[in-house]
Amino acid sequence: KSLLVLQSSSKTFKAPKWFVKTVGQLLTSRLVAEGGVMAVVRGVLDLGGEGEGVDWKQVNLVAEVLGNPPQGRYQDTERYYSLVCPQLLDMLASNESPVAMIACSSIKTVSERSLMLSRRYLLEPLFRPLLALAGTELEAVGLTEQGLDETVKSLFKVFVIGNDPNLMFVANLEPVILILMSLYLSLAFGISHLKDPVKQLIERYLKHSDRSTSVAVIRAFALNELPKTNMNRAQMMNADIAFVNGDEGGLKPIAKVNSEQSFYVSDDEKAIVVQDILEDIKDKRLATEFFLSLLEDLTVAMIDDDLEIQEPEIPDVASGGDVEQQLLELERQLDATMHKMRRNLMVIRLLGLLSEDNNFQENLLKESDKMIQFVSSSIKRAALGVVAGVASSVMAVQSLNMALSILSVHLTQQDVPMDDWEKMLASTGDLKTLEDHADDRIAKISGQLYSLITTQGIVVEEVKLLKANTKKIQEETEKLRAKADQVKAVQKDQENQTLDEKKAQLKAKADDFKKQKELRKKKASEPKSAYEAAMYDVSDPLVPVQGHGLICLTRLLGEIGRAHV
Repeated sequence: KSLLVLQSSSKTFKAPKWFVKTVGQLLTSRLVAEGGVMAVVRGVLDLGGEGEGVDWKQVNLVAEVLGNPPQGRYQDTERYYSLVCPQLLDMLASNESPVAMIACSSIKTVSERSLMLSRRYLLEPLFRPLLALAGTELEAVGLTEQGLDETVKSLFKVFVIGNDPNLMFVANLEPVILILMSLYLSLAFGISHLKDPVKQLIERYLKHSDRSTSVAVIRAFALNELPKTNMNRAQMMNADIAFVNGDEGGLKPIAKVNSEQSFYVSDDEKAIVVQDILEDIKDKRLATEFFLSLLEDLTVAMIDDDLEIQEPEIPDVASGGDVEQQLLELERQLDATMHKMRRNLMVIRLLGLLSEDNNFQENLLKESDKMIQFVSSSIKRAALGVVAGVASSVMAVQSLNMALSILSVHLTQQDVPMDDWEKMLASTGDLKTLEDHADDRIAKISGQLYSLITTQGIVVEEVKLLKANTKKIQEETEKLRAKADQVKAVQKDQENQTLDEKKAQLKAKADDFKKQKELRKKKASEPKSAYEAAMYDVSDPLVPVQGHGLICLTRLLGEIGRAHV
């Protein structure tokens, strides 16, 4: 505790380097000792038993200290990790909330300091029980119900409760994310205390990873394939392992045995789980990109079916040939064929489920270009087959049914973009051809879509004509507006010219008035007789002055004799 005080104070008061280094070495020696991390934690937080609450400032302080290995040689750093990380994992299992939260925060800090060392001494031991499910059958069955329960709870503490989500940290879940999704598949239709923690771990990873990685992981889980991600560290659960209910409400792995349940049923359950995960994440863009990727898969499947790609035939076993090798090769080919069939059926199943969601249909409107392109190519390919008289395979019929269903749902919505109708008008001929398809459902839907699109085509043509007329009117309006602006400009010029002339006249009058005023001032300043002054006032433009002048003039006339006048 004293060393921590000295270390924190040295940052504030800029202590000498030798002092900081010595304090760090002493603190490290305490941490790497047996039980040293817990001793330091209890010393700092004064934990004598169960704490009443969690002081996150203290938690982050201790985590920062634990996550800073000694600076120097790589061997010293690795030794620090090898001694401190196991203690953090032990603290993670503590029933004391502050201790567990310090462990969670410290694990994140340590993983950010050194990715390689944290994987080796921290994350791999943390993931090891779950990764056993991706190993051999013996390793997977060796995982107990309690071990699985403790691993899930530890991951839940580290990645959900104890830390804020960020891309770099949740990416550490990649090695076990497919195993967690397989585990959730076994929990989704039952009741277990592990159900919610596993679901939140999956949602935390898919929400806060980049969207391309999330789409790849969901596809990998749905189609039972390894995803292609930036790190390519995901592992799949052993296909020969299944989960059964444990005695304490959890799950335990067992070797898979032949079951009466068809793989169709298990794949139906997986499709429902995928749909539920997408709904719970509430990322519209993610769901749309996943749907469009499935459309691309369906297009590839239809093309492969058209090309009639067949698996190579198994040659007859010659005398002295390796029968066992031939049987193994046959088994691999049968597995590949079965996987391809289940994959294609899963694609169709997921497309059907997602297409029925009204909210999803609204989101798909924003990405309808790719969907229209897929449907149009599917319709054209099927129409060519009908014209050529080629019988459609089961896969082709199911794919075409799916394409027509998606198109029907899309075109019967409100506010379908006019561009989509224009694109589908190019496929009316193919839809007319499909009315003669051998499958009654395809023939019926094709006829209905043909009638719908051709009827809407009249509206489209009217809208085009209306747009053309509107454009022409707009052009004429612009011409009239330009002509009016020109007339206004000429009129304005004339008005300006008239105003200029009036201004010139007013200026001339003002100049004359100014001259007269100056002349009057000049005359007013000259000495005048009483008679001249009276006459001057009489000529003044102001009436009172004129009256004054008349009075003065009348008085003068009375004073002077008639002969003088």
